[in-house]
Amino acid sequence: KALNQAFEEFKQGAKGNEVLEPLKYYGINTMNERGMTLSVFFKTKPDPRGLIMRDFYHYLKIAFDKANINQASERVALVTNEN
Repeated sequence: KALNQAFEEFKQGAKGNEVLEPLKYYGINTMNERGMTLSVFFKTKPDPRGLIMRDFYHYLKIAFDKANINQASERVALVTNEN
């Protein structure tokens, strides 16, 4: 739901007119202790500097924050067996 919401809001934004085909969700690519990687696709006009994707990531971050979906972060825990 958050992914679709982000895409819909992105299409209404400044770079939305660059979208040529709708978002397609292909599922989870990988899942491990650090998080998961989703496979999604949408077609846009040529964007050699990556500004369209950067804009989409901005909307995705906002949607994930609203849905309380946390991004993976690097954490190091030291566990000892001291008594």
